[in-house]
Amino acid sequence: MRRKTDHQLVHDYIADDVHAFNVIVRRHQRNMFGVALRYSCNEQDAQDIVQDALLKASRHLHRFRFESKVSTWLYRLVANASLDHQRRRRAEYTVSLDDYDVIPQDKDPRLAHDPTANLDRLIAVKDALRVVPEAHRKAVYLIDIMGMSLQSAADTCGVQPGTMKSRRARARAMMLEHMEEVC
Repeated sequence: MRRKTDHQLVHDYIADDVHAFNVIVRRHQRNMFGVALRYSCNEQDAQDIVQDALLKASRHLHRFRFESKVSTWLYRLVANASLDHQRRRRAEYTVSLDDYDVIPQDKDPRLAHDPTANLDRLIAVKDALRVVPEAHRKAVYLIDIMGMSLQSAADTCGVQPGTMKSRRARARAMMLEHMEEVC
Protein backbone atom coordinates (compact mmCIF):
# COMPACT_ATOMS: atom_id res chain seq x y z
CA MET A 1 0.00 0.00 0.00
CA ARG A 2 1.32 3.41 -0.97
CA ARG A 3 1.68 6.12 1.61
CA LYS A 4 -0.81 8.96 1.12
CA THR A 5 0.48 12.45 0.51
CA ASP A 6 -0.37 15.28 2.87
CA HIS A 7 -2.70 16.80 0.28
CA GLN A 8 -4.56 13.48 -0.03
CA LEU A 9 -4.87 13.33 3.75
CA VAL A 10 -6.33 16.84 3.81
CA HIS A 11 -8.92 15.80 1.23
CA ASP A 12 -9.70 12.72 3.35
CA TYR A 13 -10.07 14.85 6.49
CA ILE A 14 -12.40 17.26 4.71
CA ALA A 15 -14.44 14.19 3.67
CA ASP A 16 -14.87 13.37 7.41
CA ASP A 17 -12.01 10.91 7.88
CA VAL A 18 -10.76 11.94 11.35
CA HIS A 19 -7.92 9.43 11.17
CA ALA A 20 -6.40 11.43 8.33
CA PHE A 21 -5.74 14.34 10.70
CA ASN A 22 -4.06 11.97 13.17
CA VAL A 23 -1.69 10.86 10.41
CA ILE A 24 -0.89 14.49 9.56
CA VAL A 25 -0.20 15.21 13.24
CA ARG A 26 2.08 12.18 13.65
CA ARG A 27 3.97 13.15 10.51
CA HIS A 28 4.63 16.76 11.46
CA GLN A 29 4.40 17.01 15.25
CA ARG A 30 8.14 16.64 15.91
CA ASN A 31 9.07 19.41 13.45
CA MET A 32 6.25 21.63 14.71
CA PHE A 33 7.59 21.18 18.24
CA GLY A 34 11.07 22.16 17.04
CA VAL A 35 9.72 25.37 15.51
CA ALA A 36 7.76 26.17 18.68
CA LEU A 37 10.81 25.52 20.84
CA ARG A 38 12.77 28.13 18.88
CA TYR A 39 10.12 30.72 19.70
CA SER A 40 9.48 29.78 23.33
CA CYS A 41 11.45 29.75 26.54
CA ASN A 42 10.83 26.16 27.53
CA GLU A 43 9.38 22.82 26.51
CA GLN A 44 6.07 23.34 28.32
CA ASP A 45 5.41 26.56 26.40
CA ALA A 46 6.42 24.84 23.16
CA GLN A 47 3.94 22.04 23.84
CA ASP A 48 1.19 24.59 24.51
CA ILE A 49 2.04 26.40 21.29
CA VAL A 50 1.91 23.19 19.24
CA GLN A 51 -1.39 22.28 20.85
CA ASP A 52 -2.84 25.70 19.97
CA ALA A 53 -1.58 25.38 16.39
CA LEU A 54 -3.04 21.88 16.00
CA LEU A 55 -6.37 23.04 17.36
CA LYS A 56 -6.43 25.84 14.76
CA ALA A 57 -5.36 23.38 12.08
CA SER A 58 -8.18 20.99 12.91
CA ARG A 59 -10.71 23.80 12.83
CA HIS A 60 -9.46 25.43 9.63
CA LEU A 61 -8.07 22.58 7.55
CA HIS A 62 -11.09 22.86 5.26
CA ARG A 63 -9.76 26.32 4.27
CA PHE A 64 -6.38 24.95 3.15
CA ARG A 65 -5.86 26.14 -0.46
CA PHE A 66 -3.42 23.46 -1.68
CA GLU A 67 -1.07 26.19 -2.97
CA SER A 68 1.71 25.16 -0.60
CA LYS A 69 2.86 22.16 1.36
CA VAL A 70 0.79 21.17 4.36
CA SER A 71 3.97 21.31 6.45
CA THR A 72 4.53 24.95 5.46
CA TRP A 73 0.98 25.81 6.45
CA LEU A 74 1.36 24.01 9.79
CA TYR A 75 4.67 25.74 10.57
CA ARG A 76 3.04 29.10 9.83
CA LEU A 77 0.29 28.20 12.31
CA VAL A 78 2.98 27.35 14.88
CA ALA A 79 4.75 30.66 14.25
CA ASN A 80 1.48 32.58 14.67
CA ALA A 81 0.59 30.64 17.82
CA SER A 82 4.07 31.39 19.16
CA LEU A 83 3.64 35.10 18.58
CA ASP A 84 0.22 34.99 20.25
CA HIS A 85 1.77 33.15 23.19
CA GLN A 86 4.52 35.75 23.51
CA ARG A 87 1.98 38.59 23.45
CA ARG A 88 -0.04 36.91 26.20
CA ARG A 89 3.08 36.44 28.33
CA ARG A 90 4.11 40.08 27.85
CA ALA A 91 0.63 41.22 28.87
CA GLU A 92 0.84 39.10 32.03
CA TYR A 93 4.12 40.70 33.08
CA THR A 94 3.35 44.29 32.14
CA VAL A 95 3.12 46.45 35.23
CA SER A 96 2.37 50.13 35.23
CA LEU A 97 3.85 52.40 37.86
CA ASP A 98 0.53 54.25 37.79
CA ASP A 99 -1.10 51.21 39.39
CA TYR A 100 0.68 52.00 42.63
CA ASP A 101 -0.33 55.65 42.99
CA VAL A 102 -3.06 54.77 45.46
CA ILE A 103 -2.62 51.67 47.57
CA PRO A 104 -5.94 50.70 49.12
CA GLN A 105 -5.63 49.60 52.71
CA ASP A 106 -7.49 46.55 53.87
CA LYS A 107 -9.58 46.74 57.00
CA ASP A 108 -7.32 44.14 58.59
CA PRO A 109 -3.73 45.43 58.18
CA ARG A 110 -2.37 41.86 58.47
CA LEU A 111 -4.15 41.05 55.19
CA ALA A 112 -3.09 44.21 53.35
CA HIS A 113 -0.54 43.94 50.55
CA ASP A 114 2.06 46.67 50.34
CA PRO A 115 3.93 46.46 47.01
CA THR A 116 6.61 48.83 48.28
CA ALA A 117 7.45 46.72 51.34
CA ASN A 118 10.37 44.90 49.63
CA LEU A 119 11.44 47.75 47.37
CA ASP A 120 14.75 48.30 49.20
CA ARG A 121 15.63 44.63 48.86
CA LEU A 122 14.69 44.64 45.16
CA ILE A 123 16.94 47.66 44.52
CA ALA A 124 19.81 46.00 46.42
CA VAL A 125 19.46 42.78 44.40
CA LYS A 126 19.39 44.67 41.09
CA ASP A 127 22.45 46.65 42.16
CA ALA A 128 24.26 43.45 43.16
CA LEU A 129 23.41 41.85 39.81
CA ARG A 130 25.33 44.63 38.05
CA VAL A 131 28.66 43.52 39.56
CA VAL A 132 28.23 39.92 38.40
CA PRO A 133 29.80 38.88 35.04
CA GLU A 134 27.34 38.52 32.16
CA ALA A 135 27.39 34.70 31.93
CA HIS A 136 26.77 34.37 35.67
CA ARG A 137 24.08 37.07 35.61
CA LYS A 138 22.30 35.20 32.81
CA ALA A 139 22.27 32.01 34.91
CA VAL A 140 20.58 33.81 37.82
CA TYR A 141 18.17 35.56 35.48
CA LEU A 142 17.07 32.44 33.62
CA ILE A 143 16.73 30.16 36.65
CA ASP A 144 15.75 32.44 39.54
CA ILE A 145 13.85 35.19 37.76
CA MET A 146 12.41 33.51 34.65
CA GLY A 147 11.81 30.22 36.49
CA MET A 148 13.50 27.98 33.93
CA SER A 149 14.76 24.57 34.92
CA LEU A 150 18.50 24.06 35.17
CA GLN A 151 18.45 21.91 32.02
CA SER A 152 16.43 24.44 29.99
CA ALA A 153 18.67 27.31 31.08
CA ALA A 154 21.77 25.29 30.15
CA ASP A 155 20.28 24.47 26.75
CA THR A 156 19.44 28.14 26.19
CA CYS A 157 23.04 29.17 26.93
CA GLY A 158 24.57 26.22 25.10
CA VAL A 159 26.43 24.87 28.14
CA GLN A 160 26.26 21.80 30.35
CA PRO A 161 23.87 21.83 33.34
CA GLY A 162 26.83 21.60 35.74
CA THR A 163 28.33 24.75 34.25
CA MET A 164 25.02 26.57 34.62
CA LYS A 165 24.71 25.38 38.23
CA SER A 166 28.20 26.61 39.14
CA ARG A 167 27.67 29.96 37.38
CA ARG A 168 24.47 30.46 39.36
CA ALA A 169 26.17 29.55 42.65
CA ARG A 170 29.10 31.91 41.94
CA ALA A 171 26.73 34.70 40.94
CA ARG A 172 24.75 34.30 44.16
CA ALA A 173 27.95 34.34 46.21
CA MET A 174 29.18 37.51 44.45
CA MET A 175 25.82 39.18 44.93
CA LEU A 176 25.72 38.30 48.62
CA GLU A 177 29.26 39.61 49.11
CA HIS A 178 28.39 42.86 47.33
CA MET A 179 25.22 43.30 49.37
CA GLU A 180 27.12 42.73 52.63
CA GLU A 181 29.72 45.34 51.63
CA VAL A 182 27.04 47.91 50.84
CA CYS A 183 25.04 47.33 54.04
